[in-house]
Amino acid sequence: MIVIDTERVAPKERFSYWVDTIGADFFPIDAEEIEGSDAPFTGQIEASLIGDVTVTRHVASPYKLKRTPRSISRAEKNFVTVGIPYSSAPVIQSFGDSQLVARRGDVIVYDIDSAHDVWGPDSSSELSVFVPRERLENYLGRVPRFSPRYLRPNDPLTTMLRALGHSLYQLRPGDLRQEGSLSDVAAHLVSIAYGLHPEADQTIGRSLAEARVLQAKLFIQAHCSDPRLDVKMVARHIGISVRRLQSLFEREGASASRCISEARMARAHDLIVRRHDLSVQEIAWASGFYSLSTFYRSFAEAFGSSPARYRDGSEPKG
Repeated sequence: MIVIDTERVAPKERFSYWVDTIGADFFPIDAEEIEGSDAPFTGQIEASLIGDVTVTRHVASPYKLKRTPRSISRAEKNFVTVGIPYSSAPVIQSFGDSQLVARRGDVIVYDIDSAHDVWGPDSSSELSVFVPRERLENYLGRVPRFSPRYLRPNDPLTTMLRALGHSLYQLRPGDLRQEGSLSDVAAHLVSIAYGLHPEADQTIGRSLAEARVLQAKLFIQAHCSDPRLDVKMVARHIGISVRRLQSLFEREGASASRCISEARMARAHDLIVRRHDLSVQEIAWASGFYSLSTFYRSFAEAFGSSPARYRDGSEPKG
């Protein structure tokens, strides 16, 4: 994993360090700070290579990033980027005369070698997925430059791409099978964003099925604290039947209901360990359990102990 962090850099040198390091480790850019804040610039990037796809998480103070013809001529990178904003503040992205305003929930797909500017009025947080151009050209043919695609939250492809980005970011290194599978999903979903028909190749159908499961898992993680969450709610959210959802999970040797239970247990475990100010009953409710007895039984099955005893064992000593 590559990590760029301005924390240990002298405040006056942070921005130039940020720009130079991005240029050295990723791609050359021109950039300028946005006036209006007396606080020193801060920024952090985490980056991982998953198969032949790069995923980054970018958090920074307001600044304007410019991928100009001059910076592009210094190094063409041949990637198409999926930008997934996570901050509530708008992110403005301009491509020549075209300007897009992206907010949390949107997705922008664009060619990293197309001249563009990116800026926003506030600190930004974004997940980005970089897919090699040649992977897309296998399906779409030779394209001089891919034009930007702006996907709104209600587009099914948007939620698939967001779920993919989240899964890539969370993936632990060393899972080669999963790395190859997710990099294929990335190439196929971005190709669909540029007009590839989902039935053009049977491998694309498999990627769409996997993307549906990623969607379901992301929705489950986000809503596992809701006691009303069940398989029907998950299926309804991603727009397929319960039977179809169950069959997609079964192809991976899993089940949607078990995924819900595991997400609730993971949340309960996190709260038991971290939130000593909460009672066991409060943790049960915060983890999506109507019944305290069901919570006790489920916790014991998962961790071999009652919640209270487990907490006593996890208390920091000394």
